[in-house]
Amino acid sequence: MSSQKNRVLKLYRDLVKLSKTWNSVKPEQTAEERAFIRNEARSRFNDNRSVTDPAKIDELIKEGEYRIGQAYHYRIPYDKPSYLPPQTTFDVHVKNRSYKFRMPKKPIA
Repeated sequence: MSSQKNRVLKLYRDLVKLSKTWNSVKPEQTAEERAFIRNEARSRFNDNRSVTDPAKIDELIKEGEYRIGQAYHYRIPYDKPSYLPPQTTFDVHVKNRSYKFRMPKKPIA
């Protein structure tokens, strides 16, 4: 088994583990967010099943690892838009699939 294949399998196992152990900031949303993580991982892996280019696979692995890091750091399972300032946070409403941005009160220095 190649090193890259091992990394892909480890990433998938990490995502499954995250979906089973995830605790939301709002406890009433824990089940919904766990399902979101599981479904998002499943759909992303299925969408990229046919990718054979090693560089593209490495890029997808890095993206998955980055998303896991974001989830742990920001305590949200959703992808944080990268074009926003780092201190920006947002409230996510799972049921109606919407979110509200909260910009920092002080200017970024």
